[in-house]
Amino acid sequence: MGSWRQRRTVDRRSVLQSSGRNSDRIIGFFQRMGKEGELYRPRHLGDGIVLPALVGPHSRELRSVLPDDAGLLRLEEGEAPDFQVDLSLIERRRAQGVRIFNGEILYVRSSAQVGGALTIDLGQCKFFAFATGLLRLEAELTSRRGPGRFWSRAVGSADRMLTLGALTPIAVGCAAVTLFTGPDGYYIPIQQRSAEVLGLSQMRVAAPTFGLESNRVGAIASRYGLLAYNFLREFGEELFDLEGVTHAATQRRSHPDWLLELPEVRMLHEEIQNERFELYTTGYCLIPSDAVLSISLLGISHDPKFFERVVSTSLANWESTTREGHVVAIEFVRLDDNRLDEWAESSKLGAATAHAIDRAREVLPLLTQAQTS
Repeated sequence: MGSWRQRRTVDRRSVLQSSGRNSDRIIGFFQRMGKEGELYRPRHLGDGIVLPALVGPHSRELRSVLPDDAGLLRLEEGEAPDFQVDLSLIERRRAQGVRIFNGEILYVRSSAQVGGALTIDLGQCKFFAFATGLLRLEAELTSRRGPGRFWSRAVGSADRMLTLGALTPIAVGCAAVTLFTGPDGYYIPIQQRSAEVLGLSQMRVAAPTFGLESNRVGAIASRYGLLAYNFLREFGEELFDLEGVTHAATQRRSHPDWLLELPEVRMLHEEIQNERFELYTTGYCLIPSDAVLSISLLGISHDPKFFERVVSTSLANWESTTREGHVVAIEFVRLDDNRLDEWAESSKLGAATAHAIDRAREVLPLLTQAQTS
């Protein structure tokens, strides 16, 4: 009986996700809460759609983040609050085939306006604490009644998610639109998320899409800031299946930049050093269903030969899947491809990725114009 109930729960969750009904429920919840104005409306993606994502002040800031974070993020030392961990919830999800590891992740401690710009103070906590909150949000979202009390208390507004306190950790992640210069325009790698992934399961997302980890080993910091360091790490993991870079700063190494010696990561590092690759933040959005503050990144590679190397040698990791037959694990799609709009309109594109693509389409002409002038 337990196995039958488990399969029914998984099937219901998949149907709600793939049909777009989860998105409708989230949007309806914020409309009832009087927070409709905080929902993100893309200007350059889809036809008049509304995303199940919240935006707040300074959510459209454009900053270069090479080599450092340009004042956006500050990692604070100290112990995390006593977040609730529900091992029974986690073990049930593991029994359904989802991979959940209890590594260190970064979460939002607080946010403030510093010099007219947003600064986010971060702390470290265990992934199990984040997974507990996410699974409670998911259970309420997919219940017969839909979002209710826990949603209201945990993710009821953009301000609440940025100043939450100790109810549940709001993880910090990135959706990276990585543009490669091809023969006829810019291309972005899109992956089909595996059912083994806890968040964004079976959705299309930009590769890489990731949570943040520390860029320090003890008192030694990487030459790169948190955003660039994690982008390099996940570039290797999601595009070349380098699982060893997960929790890179805690891999019994004496320096966090050991990963720059890996050939797949080093080739991107060299592109950056030779000024053939740029990395920007284009803003942020808050994804209430995933309890994530998602920073939208825009990476731009200017060397067509680098694109050829990546396409010819890329290897998707376990987070990608080809279960739908015709869908490849990682597909390189032109930035102006109408399929991106269609996937966003049918809720098959993750909300954070949709936000990042919309912002990329908006700011890319501005960056190109600035460089040519």
